[in-house]
Amino acid sequence: MRTILPDLTSVEDILQEAFSRVLQAETRFENERDAFNFLRKTVVTTSIDHYRYRRRQKRLLESGSASSDFVSDNSASPLDRLLYLEETKRRKSRLEQVRQVLQRLPREQQEAIQIIFGKNGKKIRDVCEEAGIPYSTVRSRMLRGVDEIRRQLRRKGHLRQSERSVDESM
Repeated sequence: MRTILPDLTSVEDILQEAFSRVLQAETRFENERDAFNFLRKTVVTTSIDHYRYRRRQKRLLESGSASSDFVSDNSASPLDRLLYLEETKRRKSRLEQVRQVLQRLPREQQEAIQIIFGKNGKKIRDVCEEAGIPYSTVRSRMLRGVDEIRRQLRRKGHLRQSERSVDESM
């Protein structure tokens, strides 16, 4: 991911956005490999989306045709701009809620989530080995952490009730 987004703060934002997308997904997995591939694809897709957004934002700012508060195509209608601003506001709110809940998780679960989502192109098992934590331990802690985040977000009304827990989707 660092090859697409060399800025560390962008990488952190992408990981949190990808984590938010994974939490909202209503996906059932046949096995662990399918779950891993889904996580990987979500992180890559989110990175590419962010890269394209930044590239478009830079191009528009350089041309002087966009304000710093709103960046979109020059052809965007007022309704498109309003929808864009509303979606940006919802996204920031959702990310902030995920951050808050993530910070309240036990340290072991936070660490496991960081290992799974912040592996920087390495294999998860290699990252686990470097951290000195068995893969199965990291996986179970991550699953408990994700389930707890979902429960908290549902309780606060930021996540639909119909979404399944991680264990149910695997």
